[in-house]
Amino acid sequence: MRRAMRCAAVAVLAVVPLACGNGDGLTKTTFITQGDAICQRLTEESGKIKEPTSQEGIAGYLDQVIALADRAKADMAKLDPPADGQPVKDALLSSLDDTTAKARQALTAAQQGDMQAVQDRLAEASTAAVRADKQAKAYGFADCAAS
Repeated sequence: MRRAMRCAAVAVLAVVPLACGNGDGLTKTTFITQGDAICQRLTEESGKIKEPTSQEGIAGYLDQVIALADRAKADMAKLDPPADGQPVKDALLSSLDDTTAKARQALTAAQQGDMQAVQDRLAEASTAAVRADKQAKAYGFADCAAS
């Protein structure tokens, strides 16, 4: 279960960085640099969240991870990729939505005491995150591409 919790945090956090844009028209280099800085901060903050040692602590843990993901998404809303980065952004936004939705489902399952559903949803969240990691890495991200 502990490994699943760490995977959940990584899954949710890995796809956050490229969530939104508002037309800033950043260069590719600037977009990557600013996105990676947000990812690095997010990784550091998530590392400070105490992993649950009991079933009762899972919901609180997931709640904190999801809050970090939501905050990072808001931070990234100020960034807008260059034209060649738009397809990557769109794919990552879709993956982020899938990942956080699965994490929220896992949170609900944890609150209901359904640990099998928690594990299943976290596995699904991890799969969505890997997809985004590969795309971010191919585009040139480092901190935002964990795989």
